[in-house]
Amino acid sequence: MKKRRLAVLAAATALVGSLIGGGAASAENPRIVSVDMPIEVLFDARKLASDVKPKLVDGTVLVPLRVIAEKMDGTIVLNGNNITVTKGKSKIELTIGSKTAVMNGKTTTLLQAATVENGRTLVPLRVISEGLNVAVEWDGILKFVWVGSKEVPSLKDVKQAVDFKPYLPYFKGDEILTNSGSGTYQKTFVVDSSEFPFKDDVNTYNRMDIAFDQNNHPYLQTIINSRASMPSDYYYLSSQTPAVGYGLTYLTNIPIKGVHFYYNDLKKIGGNLSSLSKINFFDIRSSIMISSNTYAKIMIKNPWRYTG
Repeated sequence: MKKRRLAVLAAATALVGSLIGGGAASAENPRIVSVDMPIEVLFDARKLASDVKPKLVDGTVLVPLRVIAEKMDGTIVLNGNNITVTKGKSKIELTIGSKTAVMNGKTTTLLQAATVENGRTLVPLRVISEGLNVAVEWDGILKFVWVGSKEVPSLKDVKQAVDFKPYLPYFKGDEILTNSGSGTYQKTFVVDSSEFPFKDDVNTYNRMDIAFDQNNHPYLQTIINSRASMPSDYYYLSSQTPAVGYGLTYLTNIPIKGVHFYYNDLKKIGGNLSSLSKINFFDIRSSIMISSNTYAKIMIKNPWRYTG
């Protein structure tokens, strides 16, 4: 797979920091201080792929215009630095580098000017919401830009389960993990990171990211909407070694609007990102009923796996 750079992109938000708590910095009392947690744009609760990510500039979220406008069946016309976007009766007129925009005939001053990054035009969220008359919301907790519906679908409604048999070798030594309660799983959902967020039969899995404590020690951060106070242990699945289970390092158990942040130490596989890159899948100990008394296991592809 193509190598993915594992770097800290942003400091953890003050909100997350306040949840995890203060106290003297020490190896015995870990505190999450930074998270590799890029902003994502979701259209009707599905991620939009873009080669340029949204970014936060002085409190204003800038998003890639074309990827959103085209998803909404809008039309974009470029004339030098001038941009015109139309969708039905809605119309936006922008100029690169200018904070002045005309949205549906009304001249408006923006907090940030439209800008170009790697050939992509980024505009403030306000341009999308007001100019194209669509529900847009910035979620500072999940680092999501919600466009349209926020109803997260069940995984079985957006993805097909596949035969579980080819994945059995990953569970060598821990075959108990392959038992659904009524025999060996017959099906599994193999989930790519681009397919977050999704629901199983109980929880909503929003995203998985890498976090670091004050000693630059890495953790797997999972953000879940759940009625439970703690999730099940996860398992690392590798073609090179037997399945490795790892429990929760419970740095916070405080829900925010039903959203829970969970942190798992990486010590059991070496405690570093190089070790993490050797893992093929995460078994999150979750399944979905796909028919009467038939459940499909959920496995997450490791997005930090690379070669080289």
